[in-house]
Amino acid sequence: HRGVYGNADAKLRKDIISAHKSESAPYSVAGNVYVGQAAMDTIMQHVYDVPLRNKHGYLYSDLNFALLMDMEQNVTGEPHDKWVRDNVFGPLGCTRTGYRPLGRFKKRNIAPTENDRFLRKCTGHGIVHDEFAAFSGGVQGNAGLFSNSGDLAKLCQMWLNGGVYGGQRLLKKETVDLFTKTKSDISRRGLGFDKPDVDNPDKSPTAKSAPASVYGHLGFTGTAVWVDPDNEMFMIFLCNRVCPTRDNRAFSTTNPRPALMQAIYNCM
Repeated sequence: HRGVYGNADAKLRKDIISAHKSESAPYSVAGNVYVGQAAMDTIMQHVYDVPLRNKHGYLYSDLNFALLMDMEQNVTGEPHDKWVRDNVFGPLGCTRTGYRPLGRFKKRNIAPTENDRFLRKCTGHGIVHDEFAAFSGGVQGNAGLFSNSGDLAKLCQMWLNGGVYGGQRLLKKETVDLFTKTKSDISRRGLGFDKPDVDNPDKSPTAKSAPASVYGHLGFTGTAVWVDPDNEMFMIFLCNRVCPTRDNRAFSTTNPRPALMQAIYNCM
């Protein structure tokens, strides 16, 4: 791929990865690549071994979310996928949201992703596109969650309601506010949520008309979710820009996500 680099000598470790599904390696990464707890433990040990940075500037990273999930599992005593199913998505009625979707849905009901010719040697279908999450067994703090627009709408409405949905409180309002408001003078972001760049609107991930209160997420595969508390609305945009390849300049050239969001504000 243009602009994408990989080590030509990289190989999959046979001591923690299997070519066959087994009790110790039950989770599929690709057609003939399976992993289990050994791969997850190895990955997390690498995360824990990353030294702290000497610089204090902002750096986008997924490692903090891996650590957050590990901390959550230690506190709850339950696997992350089970905990969020029972305590978040279940109460919301999100029947199409979860990890490892091939255990519940047919492949034809799931959008394929990239034809990975470098690492997995196949087209990902029903397996998370993100390599970090995939080799973690499909459940990781940074990626792995599958959903659809209807379920995401319920999640966004719950946030808009300050943590309440269907008369049931799932989150404290203070928790929603804590994560969705800007926390730093060197980054536009909230805690995990992206925000408008009010100082550089031409470089903002949102529409220029989006107020500073907006929060949301941009996915590597092209998806976007934005919540606007000021106007009590949200925008969900699902796409699949990496199918069949991430080497697709049309998406970055046209930059459709802020344009679509701006069209909503223009209609208002």
